[in-house]
Amino acid sequence: MSEAPLIVADELQCLFTVRRGPVEFIRGKASRIHAVDTVSFTLERAEILALVGESGCGKSTVGRMLVKMEEPTAGALTFAGETVNALSGARLKEFRRRAQMIFQNPFEAFDPRLTIGTSLQQAMQIHNIGKDQHDRLQRIVTVMERSGLTPAEDFLSRYPHELSGGQSQRIATVRVMLLSPEFVVADEPVSMLDVSVRADILNQLLDLRDELDMGIVFITHDLAVARYIADRIAVMYLGMFVEVGPAEEILANPRHPYSQALLSNTLPAGDEDRITEPMPIGGEVPTPVDIQPGCRFANRCPFAFDRCFKETPILQAHGGKTEVACHLLG
Repeated sequence: MSEAPLIVADELQCLFTVRRGPVEFIRGKASRIHAVDTVSFTLERAEILALVGESGCGKSTVGRMLVKMEEPTAGALTFAGETVNALSGARLKEFRRRAQMIFQNPFEAFDPRLTIGTSLQQAMQIHNIGKDQHDRLQRIVTVMERSGLTPAEDFLSRYPHELSGGQSQRIATVRVMLLSPEFVVADEPVSMLDVSVRADILNQLLDLRDELDMGIVFITHDLAVARYIADRIAVMYLGMFVEVGPAEEILANPRHPYSQALLSNTLPAGDEDRITEPMPIGGEVPTPVDIQPGCRFANRCPFAFDRCFKETPILQAHGGKTEVACHLLG
């Protein structure tokens, strides 16, 4: 019998209720922001899925739902064959050890009142890792030095504000390593770092994947980073997946007009000889409030026709292993 996928997201949806003004409040009318709409995918162990798209498209909300930092409005999430939606108590605590998140801003991931050593030991204590304080400290030193933070003792007594961005992100990754998770959401973990530091952090994540057989959802707006780290790519636009498939397949031959526009405006690493004219994207990003039927990219798509404004396309296979939500391919 084959092993269940590590993550199965089944039509996850996240809506936020808002009232636009005093009249709507008095009348009890509310609008709904469609942060994420009916997103479905699976993730296998040791697989890396990159979520790419413009800021505000819902990538981070998907990531937060996957680790139960945000509750879905609808849909189901399973982790290693177990339904996550209703977890509580000891089972929820165990899930939080097994499913971790690395944030975009590493300085917000640590309590500014605690030293780095205290923060790392605290995470281990919460999850009953290590026999005693001395054992936990030894483990911390070993993992830090493996991550290039040497000598480790020089960092343990520092406070978060005394570290550089690269050092903070390395230590945030160290904290994840100490908990030996099976799944990690990495939310733009290198976007605030210098180019010289990015490769080190990415390689650290790849080593984690190989060492722990860990699945990763990697959130980024940078297609060059996605190409370097991801096995598969999911392109998001306004809360929905518009194209999902193997990274090399999507980067070599994007099928959705939005994916084509993203790629034409980015030069992925290794494609220096394939320079094309950027594909312009006209119009404004539609509001995510009370979205109407139709393709969400239609008002900006140079190829849109009548059906695009009336009927929402669904993800379908159109040759190869890539699924695309586009009426042009129907």
